[in-house]
Amino acid sequence: LKGSITPENNAVVLLMRGFGPNPEGADLRPEFYDWLGTDPPPPVGDYFVPHQVHFKEQTRSDDPQAFYDLEQRLLRGPWKPGDSPRHAAWLKVNEKPLAVFAEASRREHYFHPMIPRGPEGKRQLLLMSLLPTVQACRQVATALSLRATLRLGEGKIDAALDDVLTVHRLGRQLTRGGSLIELLVGVALEVIAHQTEQAIFEHGKPTAKQALAYQAALLALPQNGSAAEKVGKFERLMILDSIQSLSDERFAEFPGLENFPREKFERENDPVVLEAACLTVNRWVDRIEKALSDPNRASRDAELRAIAAELQVLRDAARDSPRDFGGEERGLHLGPVFTAMLVPGLESVVRPTARIAHPRRTAAVAPHP
Repeated sequence: LKGSITPENNAVVLLMRGFGPNPEGADLRPEFYDWLGTDPPPPVGDYFVPHQVHFKEQTRSDDPQAFYDLEQRLLRGPWKPGDSPRHAAWLKVNEKPLAVFAEASRREHYFHPMIPRGPEGKRQLLLMSLLPTVQACRQVATALSLRATLRLGEGKIDAALDDVLTVHRLGRQLTRGGSLIELLVGVALEVIAHQTEQAIFEHGKPTAKQALAYQAALLALPQNGSAAEKVGKFERLMILDSIQSLSDERFAEFPGLENFPREKFERENDPVVLEAACLTVNRWVDRIEKALSDPNRASRDAELRAIAAELQVLRDAARDSPRDFGGEERGLHLGPVFTAMLVPGLESVVRPTARIAHPRRTAAVAPHP
């Protein structure tokens, strides 16, 4: 939530300055900038050149795999501009926006407005809000990692480690966003950072002083956001908003009920039904949030599996139930139908989060010699 965040301390304001007004080709509504408290970036500027634009010829060649194999080699160890002039040129053309992203990674707060508005200002479902800067940050992480291994090839160990720290910081920023998608992408950036720092310590052989300084910088980073927090706030609101869509035309756009008889719940206007459905959703989300807060991985995963199984049973029962059962009972059927759509995304977040926990603990207690 925005709270007291301002344009001066919000990382997203600088991310927009680096990406330009249409990151990933998105057409952002004026309300997006109203919530940021800033004007849209001008149409033309020194904006980040996306990977797919700069490498269009290579990725659409007869042998694109050769290009991707080369890029992976560059990410795994030291290289020089002559090894891939095209990659070196990509880093050069993105020099200014990468500096802006580095500044954004050091900002105190992260707030990305969720604007559920479509063409002509028509209100859409909250789950259809655009997050274009989030996905675009994956390419920024790739660029910074490539520059880190390039600097490694030039013997600039401190500069290489600084680029990796920027990827870590940027990942931590994203995990503090409201949604599970932001958390997932943020964790992915941290994985990229860990892989790059391993290459630097393996091939660059930093001194003990450099290793200790890097360890101190890692320990000073802010904590990641948690999946429990995202579920308890934004994801809960997203499901409740979806329930409310049953009473208006937005339900026709709902993307999550494939192979489900839409006429079961379409244009539901009974407040008793909607209230019962929302109360049911809140009970389920409270249980999911509690499970995600469990520090014991085994018991947490067991509870999440149990929740998923129970919700699937209830969802099947709702699908097969008659259309004309009424009132509160109908609402009790509705809640699990919508809550069940949240569960598959939880595993995609919990597993990567656990994946980065070990290297983070290792970096905290045992810097590389």
